[in-house]
Amino acid sequence: MNISPDPWVWLAAFLTLCIFSFLYRDNVLYRFAEHLFVGVSAGYLVALTWHNQIYPNLIVPLFVEGNLFYIIPLAFALCYFARFIPLLHNLAFCSVLAAQTRLRFCPAMPAPVAYFPRRRNAHCV
Repeated sequence: MNISPDPWVWLAAFLTLCIFSFLYRDNVLYRFAEHLFVGVSAGYLVALTWHNQIYPNLIVPLFVEGNLFYIIPLAFALCYFARFIPLLHNLAFCSVLAAQTRLRFCPAMPAPVAYFPRRRNAHCV
């Protein structure tokens, strides 16, 4: 049996032991490995979303191709960040209202959320 010279294998083994140390009790090594895993996962998700969704579907059509119709989705997307500003927190509901309005007035467009109409005489059992 040969010992691996790859440092990533050793890092993975160390982090695995850190996670298994929780079986004894909550400690600093476990919290370090947990926070590292959550941080790397969140960073990977942000990078993946930027490169696969936001850049090719919003930035390129708006700034490279000059299609100004993409200003509207950009404005609605920026409204979601207004919820962190106390004076402007009601702007976050504009995006939700726009999505619901699109579902009512143009049902042929693909919806961002599933829309299930209620039956009139449905009763909860």
